[in-house]
Amino acid sequence: MFGLCDEIALETLDVPTKRPHGRRGFGPFVAHSRWGQTFEESLTQLSNTARCNLLIETKAAIQNIDAICAVPGISALALAGLDLSVDLGCPGRFDAPEFLAAVEKFERATTASKVPSSTAAFTHAQVTSAAARGYSNVMLGL
Repeated sequence: MFGLCDEIALETLDVPTKRPHGRRGFGPFVAHSRWGQTFEESLTQLSNTARCNLLIETKAAIQNIDAICAVPGISALALAGLDLSVDLGCPGRFDAPEFLAAVEKFERATTASKVPSSTAAFTHAQVTSAAARGYSNVMLGL
């Protein structure tokens, strides 16, 4: 999970992927032996299971959300509402127009790009609302 996702963070997207397609390192003499696999089996399995989830928690990330959604290799985008509200200058005011506009932009971009999205909720009604708006994962309570 990467936070502070803006244009600089996009450079980290090749980290979860094994070489030669990415920069992720591995323990070639330990990992496969733990699971009773050959080195080649372990490498293939790990390359296919690494995930890259990004936190969308800044104004810059919202401004760049369409470009972020277009980057190959993103597994999911998580809207970090409290952090985003602070960065937008309306801390904890989830009904502020600038916050609601940012959330709407996030939702439009993730829906259009079919990148799975997640968020947090504090009530059952918020969970239901988020699910109805297309979030694939809603974390209840924090």
